[in-house]
Amino acid sequence: MEPHVFVMFGATGDLTRRKLLPAIYHLAMRGHLPERHAIIGVGRRADLDDEAFRGLAGAALIESGLP
Repeated sequence: MEPHVFVMFGATGDLTRRKLLPAIYHLAMRGHLPERHAIIGVGRRADLDDEAFRGLAGAALIESGLP
C-alpha cells in the first residue's frame, strides 16, 4: 500500500476528538493503514507541539473508551 498523509483541519476541535481520531485508531488496529503514514493537524491553538498533540490524541482515545 502506498504511503498516506492525513491532514486534519480543526485538529484541536470536538469533531476530531470525538470522531476522527477514534476512526483513525480503529483503521490502524484493523491493519487498514499503510505502514508508512503521517497525520498532520492544523488548528487555531498555536501552543501545541508534536508531543502536546499526541497527548491530546491519547486523551481523546481514552475519552472514547479506547486503550
